[in-house]
Amino acid sequence: MSVKAVEQSSMEKPNELSFELLAGWWTNTIQALVDTAGSEKTKSLMRPYIRNGQIAAALNVIDGFHLKERDEFNFTFAITACHYFYVREIITDADIKERGVIARVDRCPFKDGPKEICEIVCGEIYKNFNEVFHIPKKFAFMSYLARGDAECVWINYPDSWDRPKMEALGETIAKPLLTHIPKQLVDDISVQYLGEMWVMATRALGDHLGEERTTDVLEKYMRAAGMTFGSRLKESNKGRASGHELIVDGITSVHNALRMIESVGPSDLNYYEGMVKDCPFKDAPTSICSQLSAFCSGMCEAIDPHYEFAYQGMMTKGDTNCQWTIRKKGAVVVKDEAISQDPVNVLKLRFAKGEITEEEYVRKMALIRELGH
Repeated sequence: MSVKAVEQSSMEKPNELSFELLAGWWTNTIQALVDTAGSEKTKSLMRPYIRNGQIAAALNVIDGFHLKERDEFNFTFAITACHYFYVREIITDADIKERGVIARVDRCPFKDGPKEICEIVCGEIYKNFNEVFHIPKKFAFMSYLARGDAECVWINYPDSWDRPKMEALGETIAKPLLTHIPKQLVDDISVQYLGEMWVMATRALGDHLGEERTTDVLEKYMRAAGMTFGSRLKESNKGRASGHELIVDGITSVHNALRMIESVGPSDLNYYEGMVKDCPFKDAPTSICSQLSAFCSGMCEAIDPHYEFAYQGMMTKGDTNCQWTIRKKGAVVVKDEAISQDPVNVLKLRFAKGEITEEEYVRKMALIRELGH
């Protein structure tokens, strides 16, 4: 989606949960790639996906901000704007020099993640944007946070130089201004960027391991992430909601954060169901839904291990919607359409809800059986 299209969209402002979840899942998927394929193979697998995404991002920024000239100033503005969209932090300092550019960053949500994230995203962006802008410059990292340095410093320098020389870039002649970009726009695009990164990394892992093994590997990471999220949710809501209520709130808040459109069905202490009618990830690999299922299962386990989460349908498998349930393990689940036709199920549900005593349940069940039901 272009910058212009996002600016005109009717999406609500993303809350912090949208960014937190997708940033974490993108990081986990890259870590899974590094763990299974190694550093160099990870970068090789991700490179074609990142190239396509970054070239599209460059074209979107040119269109959205009406950048008429493809000069060094607009080249630097486009890169720093995309960095802002990606991490939701304005680059600390970016100087367009007489013979190149120096940029510094001292805040990044991915600084504690695998260093391959820096090398994949920031390390490739100058080369990929150059395919659009045709600026005869080279790129080099001088330092980066994920390696333990105090800040990320990268430079753009003349193509004729054998090596980067910061001191030889000359005087500062301009700075790209990002403060006028609406924060709403930054938030909207950041969620899109990170969702696409998560999907791209999942596809790259699928290229390496195949669909089935990819699902097995990522489910472990996501279940652990879900347990961490659920534990934090439980701690922050201590005494204010039952386990069942908190699980339902947690699942629906995650779905809302991912911009899913859903409706909810009947619920009681044993059973809760919902249906996702539209989802931005519906055309993604099936392992995206499997990861989300594992995350929600981990959340259930952390909040109340008596409950379990499951998807009955997935749009990534070609279903028209995603149906999901939260149910108490071992409980008899009776849906509304069955209840209206079966008095035995009505009685079971009333007993499960505590509406009748065990004595009343036994007596009424015996009467139903005498009547031949």
